[in-house]
Amino acid sequence: MAAGVVSTPPAAIEPKLVFPTLQSDEAVVADLVVTDKPYNADPTGQRDNTAIVQRAINDLAKAGGGVIYIPAGVYRFNGNLKVPGDISLRGDWKSPFEGGSGKGTIFAVYGGRGQTKGKPFILATSGQSAVRNLSFWYPEQMIDNVQPYTPTISRAYMAVLYYNLTFYNSYEGMSCVRAGGMPTHENIYGTFLKRGIYNDNNLEYGFIDRVYISPEIWADAPGDVIKNAPKKDRKKLFDFCQENTEGIFLGHADNIQLYDIIVKDAKTGIRYDMAVLPQAKKVAPYGLQMKIDAKRDVRYLNAWAGGFPDLDKYPQLKDKNYSWPPVGKPARHDVFVNVRKLPWNAKGDGKTDDTRTIQKALDHAKQQGGGVVYLPAGDYAVKTHLTIPSGVELRGGYDYAHRSSGNGKSVTVLFAYEGENARRMKNLPAFISMEEDSGLVGGVDLLSQSK
Repeated sequence: MAAGVVSTPPAAIEPKLVFPTLQSDEAVVADLVVTDKPYNADPTGQRDNTAIVQRAINDLAKAGGGVIYIPAGVYRFNGNLKVPGDISLRGDWKSPFEGGSGKGTIFAVYGGRGQTKGKPFILATSGQSAVRNLSFWYPEQMIDNVQPYTPTISRAYMAVLYYNLTFYNSYEGMSCVRAGGMPTHENIYGTFLKRGIYNDNNLEYGFIDRVYISPEIWADAPGDVIKNAPKKDRKKLFDFCQENTEGIFLGHADNIQLYDIIVKDAKTGIRYDMAVLPQAKKVAPYGLQMKIDAKRDVRYLNAWAGGFPDLDKYPQLKDKNYSWPPVGKPARHDVFVNVRKLPWNAKGDGKTDDTRTIQKALDHAKQQGGGVVYLPAGDYAVKTHLTIPSGVELRGGYDYAHRSSGNGKSVTVLFAYEGENARRMKNLPAFISMEEDSGLVGGVDLLSQSK
């Protein structure tokens, strides 16, 4: 794994804790908030935010990556966004079935009308990135005159984590335009007028987990916010989706896992087909599935691929369900220590020994009763070892499952020297020791160093 990119961040990048209005289950760290100066994004739905948000993305990418936070509100976009690797676009979100419909961070998309081959609204361009805790709405899409649109989100390379997303009325939700491994779709709710998920040329492993596709997401949205919600034309919407919507398309997808998928009132629930993308091998998907409720599955599987064994058919698994454990958070949600700021002033240059600085920051958080100790983008040389105290969380720059960089860099890297050239390892301390109820999160990459 390659080291991170060390750069001097723009003055606007000031990592801090943020407090979403709809979530309280985790400590959320934002490297940059788009409504803060100098960006001043408009959350009222009136002004175009395309250039503003793209500038924020570019600034954070130059600083090494991290989390861009978009507070609750309606944000108008007339154009397109490009999101490079190591960037997380994160908003304020709650499931539409748990009181989140019409609330939180809503992207109002105006571009791409009448197009099918143009630029997607969001293009993930390189490396691993995330689009999470957001909702998407097309104000000019009307059920009595359905128009094609380009995909809402497309990945051009490597994995993208799609997590906690609501699509009120996307024509096509999420697509793949180039090769890439390990995509994750988790907690996805949407009304899709053409297709929800298009997954092709997926090279080894992927997860499609807890997806709910139905015309009711748009039909039942609050009309005072989602102003074109077709409440009076509900039947027309359901008829349209039954005649046109494909929930999920799986082309070349190696070892993909499907769990808890519901597709209602669609022409096709899930299509398992041959690869379509020109650069993909002409093979079919394979993997495992469990808890699938799609009224129509269409399968065109190669014999070699092995198909999709349905785990619900095994007596031992039929009644089994799983759920992710609740997100942990430190003992105090109001204590935040940025190790790059005074009095800590860690260098993060990959050369200066930052061991004592980081440990002092961890011990300070312990003295405060717990908190988050944050390592912004950079390479931190740790010549001995660290101990994370109880109630304290050591956090890196990712806020999503980080499996592969792909673009030759990572956000937060710890260079580990403990035990270098030692002849006996048995009595040496671990590089990182964790006390009870402590945390290590945020995709901190650990690299062993040698002379």
